[in-house]
Amino acid sequence: MSTDTPAIPPDSPRLRQIRSIVEGVYSLTEWREGDTVLDPTTVSARLVIQDGMMVWIANNFQPGKQVGYAGMGAYLLTEETFSYGYQQLVTSVSDEHGDRIDRSMPDWAHDMALPDMRVFALTMEGDSITLRNPGGMFEMAAGGCVYTDLNTRHVRVWRKVKER
Repeated sequence: MSTDTPAIPPDSPRLRQIRSIVEGVYSLTEWREGDTVLDPTTVSARLVIQDGMMVWIANNFQPGKQVGYAGMGAYLLTEETFSYGYQQLVTSVSDEHGDRIDRSMPDWAHDMALPDMRVFALTMEGDSITLRNPGGMFEMAAGGCVYTDLNTRHVRVWRKVKER
């Protein structure tokens, strides 16, 4: 498995502005699944988008079932698109059946197993960026972002805790 990151395109003033909004370290503040709101006492996660690398770690501590995710991958950012994929996405589950680790790419992530990447069209209006594809949408600003799964309507709210 290669750990090479894709080449980062040269920066234009517009791309530098896009990078300043998109890149950074994010902390999950809210996870909504329909009418159920999971807060940081139940669910915690970090997302790092920086220097061509993408890292996502999440823990969901529901009563009776704890699920953890750890993914490391890469992203490409241009003036028109944001694309990302994972080299590996590890899922751990602890429940009444014991503890299990799964290193296979989950069904919901089939389109982002590197070298494949999930591609989002990028639009910028002022200091806000929208990344959109048929399955999901990121609404990003300097202080954080909101991700909406357009199929399930699940929402994750992220606060930017560190600039690039």
